[in-house]
Amino acid sequence: MILYRSVGDVDHQKFWLPAEETEEFNGHIWGKIEIIKKFGREE
Repeated sequence: MILYRSVGDVDHQKFWLPAEETEEFNGHIWGKIEIIKKFGREE
C-alpha cells in the first residue's frame, strides 16, 4: 500500500511504501526519470 506522508508543512509531501512493495512500484514507472531540480549542498 502506497501512502502519502506529510513532512514539514502541508505543501511538502513524499511517497512512503513498504520495502517489500518496491519492486511492484518500480514496475509501474515508464520511461526515464528526469531530475528537474536539486536541493541541498553543492557537489
